[in-house]
Amino acid sequence: MPFVIPESCELEDESLLFISDVLPTANWSIENSGIQPGDTVAVLFEDFDDMGGHIKEFTNGGVDVVIDCVGMDGKMNFMEKVEQKLKLQGGTLSAIDIGLIAVRKFGTIQLTGVYGSLYNMFPLGNIFERNVTLKMGQAPVIHYMAMLYDMNTKGEFDPKEIITHSIPLDKASEAYRMFHDHEEESIKLVLKP
Repeated sequence: MPFVIPESCELEDESLLFISDVLPTANWSIENSGIQPGDTVAVLFEDFDDMGGHIKEFTNGGVDVVIDCVGMDGKMNFMEKVEQKLKLQGGTLSAIDIGLIAVRKFGTIQLTGVYGSLYNMFPLGNIFERNVTLKMGQAPVIHYMAMLYDMNTKGEFDPKEIITHSIPLDKASEAYRMFHDHEEESIKLVLKP
């Protein structure tokens, strides 16, 4: 059953926009990963060279939980590009590799970013030998929407805080390029008719 915004709602569209995507996904990721008070957490939005090593060094041995929001859209190495063209690889493992370096032994890696079907060279042995828990799945967004709507209407958080740019709809291609190329510190862009 879909979640329906009540007609009596006086919030502007931007306040409601993210309760069907990024907010419930983030909420579910935190719950599903099992984060506890006092845990150190790394959230991966991009895969930079040696990011895992930097996280491990900065945290003196690795974080308790890594939440991978990159998924299959990270940077592909040469072999992954070839295998993807041959339909042998669903995307890249770069974020999983970073997460595996960044997480401490007995830690957790939460895969929230979307992954395709097949993956060669999946580091199952490394995950197993370090006793790392791997959690994943598609967020059950619909189950969080009513709660997030109530929290939003009570002013417990302001989802508009993540909007960095509001751009006219006829500038959509420019907005996409700006977001894709990480220009002007773009995080969330809203297209307005």
